Amino acid sequence: MWTLIAFLGFVLLTVGVVALIQPPVLRITTRVGGATVAIAGLIVLQGVNGPLTAGAVGKALSADCQDAVDRELVARKLTNPTDLEVRGDGFIVATYVIPDEAARFIRSKEVFGEERLIAIREALLPCGFTNYRVNVHGTPPGTGLISRYGSSRYIDGGKVEWLTP
Repeated sequence: MWTLIAFLGFVLLTVGVVALIQPPVLRITTRVGGATVAIAGLIVLQGVNGPLTAGAVGKALSADCQDAVDRELVARKLTNPTDLEVRGDGFIVATYVIPDEAARFIRSKEVFGEERLIAIREALLPCGFTNYRVNVHGTPPGTGLISRYGSSRYIDGGKVEWLTP
């Protein structure tokens, strides 16, 4: 839906700019109309920018919430995630990267993810968060690549589920 609206904004902007660069022999009303269409296209694109980028950039947890997660993981003798962030849509996303050497000793990647999700959820419930995901990755096979084992996910009111890539 948002992509369609963004496309409409782009078309309006393009039509407006084309009308503005017409030869001077055209009437002034064509230029004014072109400017109006171009401005309308910019307004549509600006309005769409928020929904398209929501959740794209993660935020850090507050210091108190981060400390609660650290304490809970230490109490359960679990490792800290490689990355822990709050997405724009409110999801808490923790990412674990398991080195190849250690991956051989982990019986179940699913249990690995679920244990950490439950610990992080317990720590962050007082902070008001309700949706969680723990990504379990292996060692990257190359530059810019990800080796995904899967993700544990909990959405408020549901159950913990394992998502395979």
